[in-house]
Amino acid sequence: MIETNNLSFSYDNDEGEVFILKDINLTIKDGEFVSIIGRNGSGKSTLVKVFNALNLPSKGEVFVDSLKVSDENNLYQIRQNVGMVFQNPENQIVGTTVEDDVAFALENLGVPRTEMVERVHNTIDYFGLTDKKQSEPYSLSGGEKQRLAIASVMAMRPRHLILDEPTAMLDPYGRKQVMDKMFQLHENGMTIILISHHMEEVLKTERTIFLQNGEIVFDGTPEAFFLSKEIKNSDIEPPPIFQLQKKLKKKGVLKSYSKCYMDIVADITQ
Repeated sequence: MIETNNLSFSYDNDEGEVFILKDINLTIKDGEFVSIIGRNGSGKSTLVKVFNALNLPSKGEVFVDSLKVSDENNLYQIRQNVGMVFQNPENQIVGTTVEDDVAFALENLGVPRTEMVERVHNTIDYFGLTDKKQSEPYSLSGGEKQRLAIASVMAMRPRHLILDEPTAMLDPYGRKQVMDKMFQLHENGMTIILISHHMEEVLKTERTIFLQNGEIVFDGTPEAFFLSKEIKNSDIEPPPIFQLQKKLKKKGVLKSYSKCYMDIVADITQ
């Protein structure tokens, strides 16, 4: 579980202290699939970097699996518990082959050789890269590179996985490859925290947190967000299915969310 208590994060510039996050109170339970959204500069990336101690709180407290983030003695364990994947997979590639890249972090962790070989083999297979294991990472497609980046993190067996716009640089097919793996990991019990500007992806998550100016202004289901007053005050466009729903309601065709309607939404967004 990840908990924040009155979390604030700031940095100093020539004009003084600038707060990026302000009094964030949040609990993310084990196994949740959470999307974090907001315009550029709203504090999304800053927030998730606190979750694995890349950023440390300026004020307040953050706990990951009951470990206090600001305690230096906990940093090693927290960074093992919370895996992180960024937007550009090429910035995370370090190995000369796919196999070497997945093995790199395990070597640094001192994983015994026999166990490391097994983990590398199983992880590469799980992410559909078996036939690419001796390939140079830079020869892979965009979707394959991002799956490799995720595989390299997952080989360390984190409890929670954070993805900061992992599909932003991918075409629709590459995005689908990556998201399919996210849902598979979630179904197996992994906590997933996803930052995304693709609202179709957000719609598939269980919970949406909307940040504005470093503050949480909405925390609920994505369906509720896309019909909320908060979205009216943002520059976020709901997925096409919700725009259709509004038009149907205006014409009196659809009066409320029925189970049948939500089933249709689920089918369309798969």
